[in-house]
Amino acid sequence: MVDQVLREGLLERRVSVASTFVSMLIALAFSEMVLPVKASIAKDGFTLGTSLLVVVFFLTTLRNWIGNELYLRRPDVVSSIGKIWLFDFIVIVVESIILVFLATTCSETAAREARVGFVEILLILYAVDVLWVLSMWARQVLLGWLQPSIQTNKIPWWWAGQNFLLIVLIGPLGWLAGDFYSPEMLMWLTFTHFGAFIHSVILYDFCKLLHEGSGAVGSVRARRIEVEREALPLSVIAGPPEPLPEQQR
Repeated sequence: MVDQVLREGLLERRVSVASTFVSMLIALAFSEMVLPVKASIAKDGFTLGTSLLVVVFFLTTLRNWIGNELYLRRPDVVSSIGKIWLFDFIVIVVESIILVFLATTCSETAAREARVGFVEILLILYAVDVLWVLSMWARQVLLGWLQPSIQTNKIPWWWAGQNFLLIVLIGPLGWLAGDFYSPEMLMWLTFTHFGAFIHSVILYDFCKLLHEGSGAVGSVRARRIEVEREALPLSVIAGPPEPLPEQQR
């Protein structure tokens, strides 16, 4: 019973450390976005290109942050083997760092002047995500062959499919057009990312945000309280007896 409480405490620490660190990187990304946008507004005023890049950055960052947060809080992920959990956490940290670099090109001027511009960094982010999901499948195949008794996690194929579709919809068109930052390409970029945001945040993830206590932290805390109560004497749980009224003394 004590070992179970200690294990559940470990799971809470995993969620707490991962969530805090990733949230700090997301906050850093939003703060880095301010500098190029501020410089663009000071030089050229409010332009269509910079405005659309800000919208795409906001939708992408929020979509990735919510998706990664929900993934890190999944009970099967939190309770997985330590090395597997650490690998997933490192990949999410790498993706969050890529978002920080993406923020530094979040204006039309900065995106055009950079050797690796906004759209290129965005495509790198999606490629990393697709490779990460493929690595989940590869390690499950390997673990299933080496240790069939190990319980495997559910692979988010829909997430990889969505990001692969964004690569297909954005990359070839931009290379054929020769300019990722033309008004037409930027409007297409905004349209595709708005659709991805609606699908992943509203249609897929939003129901998970509405159910309080359905995540790993809620279930772990509830079970920990239950175990602690089982370990306590009945007199401690019930509390001290109530004093008798004066007429019955």
